[in-house]
Amino acid sequence: MNVEIEQVMQKVKEHFSPELLNRVDEKVVFSHLSCEMEFVKLKMKDVVSRCADQGITLTVTTAALVYILAESYDPVSSVLFDFCQ
Repeated sequence: MNVEIEQVMQKVKEHFSPELLNRVDEKVVFSHLSCEMEFVKLKMKDVVSRCADQGITLTVTTAALVYILAESYDPVSSVLFDFCQ
């Protein structure tokens, strides 16, 4: 086990009783989203395509992608809020 997983499991053991932990079949530790910008690019590609379907040309710069990521991503909770609505 790597150090991060060991730290998470230590916190879990501090919070939950051994009786409860013994009933858990498998433990999965999720890591932070590592490819946030790629996800934003994919979502914006979809937006550009939907605009094109309506006869609208949309060009998205790298600066715009960085701004969208900064405004829609919460690194504490690893949540990327839906910015396409």
